[in-house]
Amino acid sequence: MLVVNLEYWPHGAESKRESLGQLRIGNALTGTQEYGNYHYRLYDKNGNMLWWREYNGHKRSLGAWALVQAVLQETETKALHMPQEGAHRPQAGERDVEH
Repeated sequence: MLVVNLEYWPHGAESKRESLGQLRIGNALTGTQEYGNYHYRLYDKNGNMLWWREYNGHKRSLGAWALVQAVLQETETKALHMPQEGAHRPQAGERDVEH
């Protein structure tokens, strides 16, 4: 699983950092050796899930940063507070896939 934490450091002061949210990307275990399928979740600073979607067909050889970029670009034009219509929205306590 990839985890990206978003923090605000006022005037660059790490000691005053504030968490703004988190992105988690988990392997959906349905891809091939060359292409991966993933699910991702965005959380606010309080740990509330804002968004859950799937991202399919990532070329693994492009690496982790390319996957993070693709996921963020996919959400760029969508309202982050609205889940995908008809998508499975994980229930409280349902764990992330950690591969």
